[in-house]
Amino acid sequence: MNALRRLWQYGRPYHRDCIYAVIYSTINKLFDIAPELLIGLAINIIVTKQNDTLFALGLTTPMTQLITIGIATFIIFALESITECLHSIRWRSLAQSLQHTLRIDAYRHVQNLDTRTLQQYTTGELTTIVNDDINQIERFFYTGGNEFVHLFVGTLAIGGIFFYISPLIASIALTPIPAIIVITFYFQRTLEKHYNQVRKKAANIASRITNNLQGIMTIKSYVTQQYELDRITQESKIYKQANDDAIVVSSAFTPVVRIAIVTGFIFTLVLGGWYTLQGYIALGSYGVLVFQTQRLLWPLTQLGQLTDMYERTMAATRRVLDIIAIPIDRRDTGKHIQPHDVAGHINFNEITFAYGNESPIIKDFTLQIPAGHTVAFVGPSGCGKTTILQLLMRFYNPIHGSITLDDTPIHEYNVDDLRKAIAFVSQDVFMFHGTIRENITYGSPYATEQDIEHAARQAQAHDFIMELPNGYDTQLLEHGAPLSGGQKQRIGIARALVKNAPICIFDEATSAVDNITEEAIQTALDQELRNTTRIIIAHRLTSITTADTICVMHNGHITESGSHDELLQQHGIYHSLWTRSQK
Repeated sequence: MNALRRLWQYGRPYHRDCIYAVIYSTINKLFDIAPELLIGLAINIIVTKQNDTLFALGLTTPMTQLITIGIATFIIFALESITECLHSIRWRSLAQSLQHTLRIDAYRHVQNLDTRTLQQYTTGELTTIVNDDINQIERFFYTGGNEFVHLFVGTLAIGGIFFYISPLIASIALTPIPAIIVITFYFQRTLEKHYNQVRKKAANIASRITNNLQGIMTIKSYVTQQYELDRITQESKIYKQANDDAIVVSSAFTPVVRIAIVTGFIFTLVLGGWYTLQGYIALGSYGVLVFQTQRLLWPLTQLGQLTDMYERTMAATRRVLDIIAIPIDRRDTGKHIQPHDVAGHINFNEITFAYGNESPIIKDFTLQIPAGHTVAFVGPSGCGKTTILQLLMRFYNPIHGSITLDDTPIHEYNVDDLRKAIAFVSQDVFMFHGTIRENITYGSPYATEQDIEHAARQAQAHDFIMELPNGYDTQLLEHGAPLSGGQKQRIGIARALVKNAPICIFDEATSAVDNITEEAIQTALDQELRNTTRIIIAHRLTSITTADTICVMHNGHITESGSHDELLQQHGIYHSLWTRSQK
């Protein structure tokens, strides 16, 4: 479907605003044209000493008629100013409202996309769509809508005036317009291809820059600044070349159109002058033709810029609406549950899962976790430990098998309610812009000061927080600065404790914490979460010795399971890992 039609259908709530904006722009353009008609009328009065129409209205002297025309001109200019103000308010309000709605809808949609779909886009691509592309649409309605209306209305109105004065001159003066339209459509189709490429290249370079800024410390530590600069330079050159190609096509438009316009103007000037000399048209009418020829033809030179803006906007529109059109799972479906009603009994039943078309990373995985038990997973990277947790939180769905919570398949639960019942702490805890207090209570806005401090003490975070200049009100910058990795992990643990969920997941949540602090955290958690179902991915084996069950994973399977003591007695993989860790 045409992008403009899609945008019109999407913007249905703003149709009334758009119609009003078009009406005000139309009236404004008509008032803009009118003074030249009054000038022609004034010229005829001076030449013929009177105007029959005005004479019939009781204006019998030339001076009275001229004064009347002067007053009418003032009124027209005043009305033109008023309608200019009105159309400016309407178009700008429409642009801002549509921009706001598009951005919120696009962002909401991106947030609700499933993980598989999100992985098809880079962060830079999504940022470009939600920000830059929507800004382009806003710019179009801010100025382009009014300019299109003025061009269209001006062409029709002035063309009508030409035909009223002299059909022959009008036909000759308007001859360039079909050629201009053909040229415009040709350039439009060519520009569409170029601007689609421009938007893609813009997304590529945005993605590269975003990725590099996120990894700036790694770049510095490996002294690869020049290498990354070269890569950005190359991406920028590709983007520049795509823009240059579009600019060449766009820039060629105006000179080609200008030749057609000048041809029409010369014919009007010469033929209209000859008609006037022969007495076929009045001198005032000739003046109107000359003045209005400028009004009719010269604005068409803007058609190239407007076409350029239009194609940029349609390319942006397609990208934004394509994102919004991606199907998402409805979040208001499924059985509703309250966290305090969840016991926490989890059953993985013959689960198989693969990312895309890759080989299964989880194969026939079966495990029962009784409510209130602590289960730990150990094993090499890539064996499927984190994937198991993501399947439990429904970031992905298994290919085969089922996962149940309290004997109900998790896909039957409302996905938001399911996740509210789970507190998750990852190895790389994300810190949001805001205070430490706001980060601890993230997702738990009704937590009290007592809850916050208690959770921070259990996570061994209270002491270092109080050493900061503003304590819990310390503002965190990008990536959680000035906190260290271990401090961020402790804030993440406090965040999970404040949530007070019946299920807690710790994915190497203390990997950046020193041994002494980790031991204190584990002691506190064993007491605090003694009735909570806990799933732990271990970084250090010393942190899981008290787990009810330890599962050793390899290639998506559990190869060993049991308590710490039971696994040591088996003298298997876990025994080897433990022995190695004690050296």
